[in-house]
Amino acid sequence: FDLLVLRCDLLVLRTDLLVLRFDLLVLRTDSLVLRFDLLVLRCDLLVLRTDLLVLRFDLLVLRCDLLVLRTDLVVLKTDLLALRSDSLVLRFDLLVLRSDLLVLRFDLLVLRTDSLVLRFDLLVLRFDLLVLRCDLLVLRTDLLVLRFDLLVLRFDLLVLRFDLL
Repeated sequence: FDLLVLRCDLLVLRTDLLVLRFDLLVLRTDSLVLRFDLLVLRCDLLVLRTDLLVLRFDLLVLRCDLLVLRTDLVVLKTDLLALRSDSLVLRFDLLVLRSDLLVLRFDLLVLRTDSLVLRFDLLVLRFDLLVLRCDLLVLRTDLLVLRFDLLVLRFDLLVLRFDLL
């Protein structure tokens, strides 16, 4: 059994060695990839330097265009001031409309609450009517009991009269 365990350990060690060799190969390929990436970055740096020269030339052209645009900007600023004043007027009108809308919403809320209060009052009145009907029924039953008592009394009187006779 120990020999089997040793053989298994040896197999595990061999697989670990193979894994380590594979990791070494991966590291070597990573190193090669990094070297290639470094070469690519150097080429990119050269390209960026040429792009920088082109951009400097473009910057000179843009400065000339900027002078032209500044004159256009002065004209646009006057137009913008006119538009801003119109925009302020429109914003004020929008604020007025929003305030009117808020007032209308508040009025609608008040109307809804009034409607709810009226409904509640109607429910209270209906409940009061039911209570009154119940009271009326109680009074009627009391009246019927009184009539019955009166009948009993009359009957007792008749019995007394009969007894007296």
